[in-house]
Amino acid sequence: MLEPFEENPLLPLFYQDPSKHALSLEISFMAQRFVQWSRGTTQTDLFNPFLVSDYHYDKSKLFAALNLEEDTLAVFDRLYLGMRKHLAPPDVLLYIHRPLEVLEENIAQRGRPYEQNVERDYLRRIEHAYTEWLPQCGAHGVIRWELKEKKIEELGEQYARILDFVRAPENSFVILS
Repeated sequence: MLEPFEENPLLPLFYQDPSKHALSLEISFMAQRFVQWSRGTTQTDLFNPFLVSDYHYDKSKLFAALNLEEDTLAVFDRLYLGMRKHLAPPDVLLYIHRPLEVLEENIAQRGRPYEQNVERDYLRRIEHAYTEWLPQCGAHGVIRWELKEKKIEELGEQYARILDFVRAPENSFVILS
């Protein structure tokens, strides 16, 4: 289950004027994630016994806390808590941590115009938010993996072992973050 962030027309607007578009962007992402997670976690079956997601639903809360002012964050939190209680935690969360330099290189290589001016301080704040959140994320198991390579596929045998782990029958709901 991949997050369809590129379909969000508010994302480029947010990068142009964060204070003006932060609330609408965060609410739209939260709603999109809620719908996707609700469908994904209820549609595993005999033929597709596990779900792998490239994000955790709590990403909505983490980014809202970074991007919203205190008064709008309070409004967001009420909506978030009402929706969050309907979602099950994952069995395993695999947090893939990358150095800021690698993130900046990936951003530059992707070439999305609206991302090119992302400040290192913002990336650092996101990294800190995830680090603080991991111990309390609600997953049955959390694995933090340091990845310095630009692409996960470059890991060869390690990548194959991760895929085997993700596909293990006891891990029905895994998040790669």
